[in-house]
Amino acid sequence: MNIESLRNKIYKTFFEKPEPLFIFEDIILPAATVWVGVREWIKFFRMNSLSEGDRVYLSMSPKPTFIYVLLASFWERISLVIDSTELENENSVQEYDCTIGIQTIENRYNVKIDENSGLPFNDTIVKREYRLEKSNGILLFLKTSGSTNNPKLIGLSEENIISVLDSHIPLLGKKNSSMLSILPWHHAFGLIIDLLSGMFESSLIVRDVSNGKDPIKQIEQIKRWNLDSVSGVPLQFDRILSSIEGDSTLQKIRSGVIGGSNITSRLASILDGTNIQVGYGQTEASPGITLGKRGYFKENYLGSPVGCDMSISSENELLFTGKNVYRARLEAESLVWMNESRIQATNDLVEQRQDGLYFLGRKDFSFKLENGTLMIPELIESDLKKKFIELEEIVIQKKESTIQIYYHSGINLDSKIFAYMKKFGSIKIINWEKEFPKDKKGLINRKFFSNLV
Repeated sequence: MNIESLRNKIYKTFFEKPEPLFIFEDIILPAATVWVGVREWIKFFRMNSLSEGDRVYLSMSPKPTFIYVLLASFWERISLVIDSTELENENSVQEYDCTIGIQTIENRYNVKIDENSGLPFNDTIVKREYRLEKSNGILLFLKTSGSTNNPKLIGLSEENIISVLDSHIPLLGKKNSSMLSILPWHHAFGLIIDLLSGMFESSLIVRDVSNGKDPIKQIEQIKRWNLDSVSGVPLQFDRILSSIEGDSTLQKIRSGVIGGSNITSRLASILDGTNIQVGYGQTEASPGITLGKRGYFKENYLGSPVGCDMSISSENELLFTGKNVYRARLEAESLVWMNESRIQATNDLVEQRQDGLYFLGRKDFSFKLENGTLMIPELIESDLKKKFIELEEIVIQKKESTIQIYYHSGINLDSKIFAYMKKFGSIKIINWEKEFPKDKKGLINRKFFSNLV
């Protein structure tokens, strides 16, 4: 692959161009102005002798400076370690073995910046010495979503990023679109599938002033700027649909991807027939694995493979291989390089049907009964919710030889759940009176219950 591929995309998109136009809460930037900011950061990197493989830690809000630094690091082939602003601390540069950091807090290795003006205040800074080797060929280090509360730092190459953009962009329908960006930029879905594809295809990108948390403000921005593209996780679409104008607003959207967790039957019934499409992937896949057709929704539907080859193991685990498979992993004591032609396991259990793949559950959460039967809790939980409409939330897991069931409902369902589950062996039922704890995606925090005695 031509190593100038991203450089060419950036140059053709931003040099002396009026669009894409970026709109933030208090600033509007045409493409040509973005190019100026990018060039300033390229100059800064070169003045400080930062080049290919140097790791730079970036933790900041989704504002102009983030875009300048991102594109400048692509240009110089610097390895950008992107983290959430909620997790930033003065030890992050050392923890991730970076030479400098770009964030808002004070640190001897940090570049002092203004998130809006985008320009570094100091020409030179103190660089720290690496304890590990440089990461030549890696452009991004991104954290996995950590569904098992054990996120990993995944290294993506230029070929990884380009392969996903080139395979997905023709199917996303973002050409000349005007998009609302509500996803976080430190995650692969929001950064690559949404932001980068939007940069290279859309004419207008509006950053949500609520950062994906306020559906009322999102609808106001969609109406104000006449936006026709929005992507998000199911929780964010649920929030939009909970408002009075939510359904009518989404019916007017021309393109968008919903991903990050499985599609419920309720959400599928509402989104079916719209121009939104389901997407599935992982950070380890840069992050694209499948896409569904626009407007086609069913419960737990994942779509079909895009830009990679996939297979299903004997235990129903989804496996994939291709140019989207990540190249390295950054750990505390080592930089682990991966075989790029390997078959990568996803830890997700799926089923192939005539119209595409369907999500069954996580391998992490599955367990076997004493007779060897594989139990996929999410499937049984879904069946129980359909059988007992009063059942609001439920978690099934195994502790030693006993199946433990936590549920939340307005009425006592102990006897009904027991009658349904007794065929599986020894069970213990707990009526959890409070609402279940959730993660940032709005999914039940299963580790919380597994830690209970």
